[in-house]
Amino acid sequence: MTMKALRSRQLVVMLVVQAGFWIVWMSLLTWTETRDVTGRLDSALSQSARQALMSIPKRVTDMASTETFVAPPPSPVELKRVNFQMWDLRTGRLLMRTPSSPREPFVPDFGEGFKDSTAAGGPWRAYAVSDMEGRVQIQMARAEEQIKADIVSSVLKGLGGAMVMFVCLASMMWITVVCSFRPMQRAGEALRHRDRLDFTPLALSEFPLEVHPFVNAVNALQARQSDALMRERQFLSDAAHELRTPLAALTTQAQQALRATDAAHRDEALVQVLAGTRRATRLAEQLLDQAQLDAHDCLVADRVDLASLVSLEVREFDARAQAKAQHIRLEIEPTVVLANVDAVGVLIRNLIDNALRHAQTGARVEILCRAGNDGEGVLTVRDDGPGIPAADCERVFERFYRVSGSKESGSGIGLSLVARIARMHSARVSCGEGIDGKGWCVSIAFPAAGAPP
Repeated sequence: MTMKALRSRQLVVMLVVQAGFWIVWMSLLTWTETRDVTGRLDSALSQSARQALMSIPKRVTDMASTETFVAPPPSPVELKRVNFQMWDLRTGRLLMRTPSSPREPFVPDFGEGFKDSTAAGGPWRAYAVSDMEGRVQIQMARAEEQIKADIVSSVLKGLGGAMVMFVCLASMMWITVVCSFRPMQRAGEALRHRDRLDFTPLALSEFPLEVHPFVNAVNALQARQSDALMRERQFLSDAAHELRTPLAALTTQAQQALRATDAAHRDEALVQVLAGTRRATRLAEQLLDQAQLDAHDCLVADRVDLASLVSLEVREFDARAQAKAQHIRLEIEPTVVLANVDAVGVLIRNLIDNALRHAQTGARVEILCRAGNDGEGVLTVRDDGPGIPAADCERVFERFYRVSGSKESGSGIGLSLVARIARMHSARVSCGEGIDGKGWCVSIAFPAAGAPP
């Protein structure tokens, strides 16, 4: 089963690592306790044997009887832990022993030092020491099962302490992990109960440093969502504001057509209705273009022949130019730029539409496309119309700005789209006088095809 909770995974990993260290430590503890207990018991045996040898008088070998005193209970239980024998080396007679000791020697060959032997049917760990004259020998021994019991008891005590430490550490880790993730839980609860339009960033000070990248990503996502929502609201507001006027005009002209008493007045009203429909259609197209740009934070750019794109877009305006006896002069040469085809198409259409709309009947419109300095692609649209005052040259690229005194109605969106698309392509926008010092001119310099937009 795959655990998806980060807290559970972290706890399991920490507990597994701790358990691994605990097992290794207990193995080392068992090994060292075995050595230490064995060493302590051997030392106790040798010390006890030597002390007993130095405490017994020499005349003990002359005693004929080995009868001993009887101790009150429960001394036999304690005496089983210490087993003592004293042998006369000259006669091989057992001089004295503890009640729990067998009558046969722990060390049958009466050799000195530590010995592992078998007596009375059981294994013993014995130590034998003789006096300097070689008259008697003291043999001290412990049963192997008693030694093992002592080792097990010592190890169990260590295991008990280690288990208590393990439980304490595990509890501390659990509390630490739970407390560490509590800010994230609080943040999750806060986000869950937030208003759907509340995009307030999460405070980094409430989170540990390890989760700051995640919190920054959440804040960035909320910022993008807030920006997208604001753009949608702005678009709806702009659309409602800009469509209100042409729709009202269409309603008025349609009512006049219905009230017309003769064909001439009705046809005149219908012509106005048609013109208003075209303006509304153009406005709707510009608003949709604006919405499409708002929906994308970045554009996918490809190598595009700007001249071919210009030539394709100009064809859509031939009929419109002929209706006003306007002349479009196209001067292009192959120019490759790195751009988004759809966005640059919107830019070209708005530039041509702006020139034809504001130029009078019979005006000239020139469209030039050529390679500029450093491989730039330069698109220029100019006319010999009424032009734009120098004071308004920069402001015409603002959304909904209209030049005062203009005879042609417009939405004020077209040139703002041009400026925005140019910025998205890192292109330079410049304006000036048009043909023969009259009218207006707009130039867009796109970066070279090798430069990223």
